[in-house]
Amino acid sequence: MKTYSSTEIQNIVGITRGQLNHWINQGLIEPFEDVCGRGKSRVLNDNNLLETLLCKILTEGVSGVKTWAGALRLIRNEDFKKYAFLVWDQISWRLIKQGELINTVGQKPILVFRLKSLIDEFNSIRNPA
Repeated sequence: MKTYSSTEIQNIVGITRGQLNHWINQGLIEPFEDVCGRGKSRVLNDNNLLETLLCKILTEGVSGVKTWAGALRLIRNEDFKKYAFLVWDQISWRLIKQGELINTVGQKPILVFRLKSLIDEFNSIRNPA
């Protein structure tokens, strides 16, 4: 399993140290190894890179850190690679398989995130051409 420093994750994803620390402090990203103390740094892994990418995407589409927590929990607890979409219906997050209908009757507008785009971006970062 590949590991990264906080600085590497910040540079790869294009975020600030403050953003990464905020997401970690909010429990949205759970570092692979969270070392405390002066001169020590966190060790992050591929899962953390994926969580960070998702946090960045969510900041652009959904307001409220508490809302994102549900998406990240879902991604952590499911084999999300077998799903095509991550859907927010203003109430909860759902993972939807390719070809599965998304029922929106009587619901507020939804946001749909294409997981393939997230996975492709993740893979391009891990395995640059």
